[in-house]
Amino acid sequence: MLESEEVFDEQDHIRDNDGKFTDKSGENPKVKEFKETLKKHVEPKPEVQAIQKDISDNTKNMVWKAIDDLGIRNKIQDVAMQGSFEKGTDLPSSGSDLDLFVIFKTNISEEERNMLGLKVGNMVLNKENAMNNGWGNFKAEDITATGKYRESHFNHKGLQLEIQIVPTRHLTLDQIKNRELNGQSINIGMERTPHQTAFMKVALKGKEHEVRMLKQFMKDTGLYDSSMKSQGFSGYSAEVLIHNKGSFEDTLNFFANMKKGDIVGGEKGYEGNIFSLIDPIDPNRDLISAFSPLK
Repeated sequence: MLESEEVFDEQDHIRDNDGKFTDKSGENPKVKEFKETLKKHVEPKPEVQAIQKDISDNTKNMVWKAIDDLGIRNKIQDVAMQGSFEKGTDLPSSGSDLDLFVIFKTNISEEERNMLGLKVGNMVLNKENAMNNGWGNFKAEDITATGKYRESHFNHKGLQLEIQIVPTRHLTLDQIKNRELNGQSINIGMERTPHQTAFMKVALKGKEHEVRMLKQFMKDTGLYDSSMKSQGFSGYSAEVLIHNKGSFEDTLNFFANMKKGDIVGGEKGYEGNIFSLIDPIDPNRDLISAFSPLK
């Protein structure tokens, strides 16, 4: 949206005159009209939600069965669905991505956690279970990220689904914020996710549609996707923006009037970032660290 940093420094809004979309002057009818159209486009369909819930519940039951078959329930803290589906902020147009976390107790080593997590994933997401559950065009693979986890893609009752069964460890909020476990310094990754999900399910109650509109707007304008290739916003970043700003319009107004170095959700950001967006779960984490100024 911003042609260059030079333009950003000289202007305090995104567009001039008739091209202006939102600014300091207050509510703009263009935004209101656009929002009404966008809101209808991103409304979830009850029939799709019913399929998602059925798949979610069924997969979770199969994971617990696999855990019991392996005799490792004493190693497990929880099994819980995460991500935008669980928070009610997923876009209907993006398919259904279900992220099921197998959360191991803190005393289980990373090596054992990844090994058992992958074993559970392979016991659940396989062709035999796909046939028994009527999952069509089933494909599955082991994904390597920080460790290995199982991911599958399939069709069910006309809906395209992606399921990931991801092992992680249980950490308290204090352990995450202090980056310390048993007196030792630790790296933090997906351990934040269950805390983020629990927080946003409360913080965004009644505002899920605002998040969906912001996500769709970001997709339409090429701002969505926080990968190193795209360097845009993550879905969680969109949720944090709505949590802090309250609405789709107020988020647009923030960016229309933003000054370089502004901080959202905290008092300290990363020096050099075009702006900072602080994770409410981890105040040491700036969600905009990989964001491209050209975006």
